[in-house]
Amino acid sequence: MAVGRPRTSWERYHSLFARHDPSAENYRHNTTHHAFYIVGVTITESVGRATYLLTDHSRDQRTLPVEVWFPLSQPGGEPMMYELLPNVGFYGAAVSGGTPPSDPLPVVIVSHGHMGTRLVYSQLCEALAARGYFVVSPDHPGDTMADVLMGAGVDEVTNIELRVDDLTFVYESLIGNRDGFDHGCVIDPRRVHALGHSFGAYGIVEWSARGGTGAALASLVALQPYLLPLTSSSLQSVATPLLIVAGDKDVTTPVATNVTPALQHLPAEMTTAVVLTGVGHQGCSDVGLYIEMAPSIDGVPDFVIDFLATMSADTTGVAGEPWRPVTSAHIEIVSTWLETSGNLDATVSVAQRHGGRVITLP
Repeated sequence: MAVGRPRTSWERYHSLFARHDPSAENYRHNTTHHAFYIVGVTITESVGRATYLLTDHSRDQRTLPVEVWFPLSQPGGEPMMYELLPNVGFYGAAVSGGTPPSDPLPVVIVSHGHMGTRLVYSQLCEALAARGYFVVSPDHPGDTMADVLMGAGVDEVTNIELRVDDLTFVYESLIGNRDGFDHGCVIDPRRVHALGHSFGAYGIVEWSARGGTGAALASLVALQPYLLPLTSSSLQSVATPLLIVAGDKDVTTPVATNVTPALQHLPAEMTTAVVLTGVGHQGCSDVGLYIEMAPSIDGVPDFVIDFLATMSADTTGVAGEPWRPVTSAHIEIVSTWLETSGNLDATVSVAQRHGGRVITLP
């Protein structure tokens, strides 16, 4: 008789997540917190979550809000809401408090896209934490949605320089070279991965290419990546295993301009690139969830509705198409890459099961 491993909280989470039917009756309003629970996404199996403000004194007191998620050996604490508007949001698997494992944890540093936030990948971050990863997601001041809408956004050249330094600062804070996290987890410095979406992918690849702490990473994951600005020199300098996950319906960072040209310069032996069918630019983020929730929430500002409408067609590739299978596919592909230390065959097999294909050059 074959003996399987116990079903993890992530697998229970994933099975509910994949089965969810996004109909109106699946929303339950919590009158205490004015928050929406999404049935099939919210679970009782918990992961820890905490928020920090880290100040880089070497860069004119630049302060980064940082979110962390981590597995729990003993659950505890209260559910933490992801607040989208004042007192309006949703709950996932994350709680405050609880006891993390005593064993060293692998790390995933997450870098958000242009006008993103540290919380816009909560589904992915929680799933990775439930799989045993310490997930760290900073805001990049100057390129969050609030910064741009308030006129405090920075230009692209400044943005990439700030982001590379942000990633170094977070990495060094994390492994203890600078004052930083008081998170109570033990970190394995040999297993630190970086994951970036869109402009965040540009940032992690450039960080790795420049050497220093970025070159010490175990692997890179670039989701719907913005690679167009990278020079051939930077691409050729990447010496870290790199997974690229793109979408064939991505109109923001199309494969033809951001992935195919980059593959001509990236080291072939270090790079795996897959394209998912019917997937748009926001396939890995929570934007599909936001679009689904917005009509059920009273008082959402018109500018928010308008902004979400502009993003809807690039969420899964077809406006109104269910987003959960696409996010689920990203979770499984990324998890497989990380758990198998970048094994090409295992990762490609999972991607193909989700309608993906490998990009190869002659």
